[in-house]
Amino acid sequence: PRTDRLIVDAFGGEAFDVLENRPDKRGALRGIKAKKARGMQSEFQRQNSVSRLIELLASYNLPVHYAATLADLLGSEAVEVLRENPYLLCNPPFELDFTQADRMAQDLGFQLDSSYRLEAALVFELSWNLQNGHTFIPRNKLLEVTAQLSGMDEGLLDMRLQVIIEQGRAVEETLGETQAVYLWQAHSQETFVAQDIARLHSMVLKLPPNLDNIVAEVEAEQGMVYDTLQRKAVVQCLNQGISLITGGPGTGKTTALKACVRLLEATGYQVALAAPT
Repeated sequence: PRTDRLIVDAFGGEAFDVLENRPDKRGALRGIKAKKARGMQSEFQRQNSVSRLIELLASYNLPVHYAATLADLLGSEAVEVLRENPYLLCNPPFELDFTQADRMAQDLGFQLDSSYRLEAALVFELSWNLQNGHTFIPRNKLLEVTAQLSGMDEGLLDMRLQVIIEQGRAVEETLGETQAVYLWQAHSQETFVAQDIARLHSMVLKLPPNLDNIVAEVEAEQGMVYDTLQRKAVVQCLNQGISLITGGPGTGKTTALKACVRLLEATGYQVALAAPT
C-alpha cells in the first residue's frame, strides 16, 4: 500500500501508464530500485493481460479460466496473439471445440480458407478421434471428416495436412495399405508402448525342470485339477516375458493367475500384483 500511494502521489492519472510502460520513471522514486521497478512492470503487465483476456473471452462466451494460462504461455501480448489466431484455443492445454473457436474467428473476420482455420480443423479431428480410442485416422478418412466439419475442399485440406506433417505436429505412417495419420503425441506414446511390449516379450524365464511336479502340488493345494487350457496358460505365462489371460466370467482366469503366482514363488521369484481383481 505504501508503494501504491507513492506512485499515485507522484504520477496521478498517469500511474497505470507508468506501471506498464515506464519503469525508468518508477525507478527514480525513492525506495524503488531499478530491479524492483522492472519486476513491478512485469507483474502489472501480466495482471493487465489477464484482465484483457478475461474481457475478450467473456465477450465470446468462452471459458474465462483460460486467461491465466494464456497469459503465462503468450506473455503481455496474449490478447493480440489470440486475435491473430483464435484457433490456438483448439490446441493443448485448452482443446476448445473447433466450432467455438471458429465462431470467434469468423467474428474477427477470418476467411474460411485461412491456413489457421484449416490446420485447426485437422488437428481437432485427430484429437477428437483419440476420445474414441483410436490413435490414428486413415488419411483419406481424416480429409473426408474435416471437409464436413469445415465446409472446405479436401484438396485444400490435403495441402495443409502436409504442412502439419512437415512441421512435426502430426506423423504419417504406412500401415499395410493404410496411410495412417497420428498427432505426434499419440504416435510417440504408441511407439513407446510398442517398444516396451517388445522389451518385455524378449525376457524369458527359466522353467524349473520339475514343473509338472510343482503344478501337481499347486493343484493339490487348491483342491482342483487344471483343464488343458488353464495348464497351457500357466506354463506359457512362466515361459514368456508378457502374457494376456483372457476369457469370460467363470472361465478360470483368476485360478490361472493364482497358479502363476504360486509357481513363480515356488521357483524362487518375488511376485508383485497391481490392481488384482
